[in-house]
Amino acid sequence: MQHARYELAYQEAQLMVQEKTSKGLAVPPTATASYIIGQQATQLRGGRSSRGSARTGSCRP
Repeated sequence: MQHARYELAYQEAQLMVQEKTSKGLAVPPTATASYIIGQQATQLRGGRSSRGSARTGSCRP
């Protein structure tokens, strides 16, 4: 559930940034913050999933 919220917020912020930029207007700080938070959440999820698969392997040589 939380994953979908971050992804939706990221997409909405990205759309707002693109619209404002194309019109030559200033981008609101809240849109920039939402975009950055969404990116970081996505990167953290990616890191957790790759670490989790590495931990399931055997530690013996």
